[in-house]
Amino acid sequence: MRWLIPFALLPLIAACSQQDACISRASKDYRIVSGLIEETRANIARGYGLTTYSELVESYEKCGEDAEGRDLYCQTVDTVKRQKPVSIDLEAERAKLSSQLAKQAELAVSTKAAQAACIAQYPEG
Repeated sequence: MRWLIPFALLPLIAACSQQDACISRASKDYRIVSGLIEETRANIARGYGLTTYSELVESYEKCGEDAEGRDLYCQTVDTVKRQKPVSIDLEAERAKLSSQLAKQAELAVSTKAAQAACIAQYPEG
């Protein structure tokens, strides 16, 4: 039964060409920095940051009936991700954004070159 899942994923894996995979790897750092820029801009706009933490939440679900037809309930525990506001130094956040934008510009050049190399190495046929 374990082997059914990998075989089921083969069409999805095959749909991603070697060129696509190479381009994705080449642009990973650029995508990460771009995401961080979005987060930093949102922090500046809000005036505070957000931190994510996990919390265990208990609940009870109907899970059957006893011999006399009364409902039985089972306890379940789920992990829920929550966010809470945190204080930030807006000037430091602006400096961080400036640094991130400079890094993004740097990565744009190297990413473009790496993507061109991927296209040359794995031409679509």
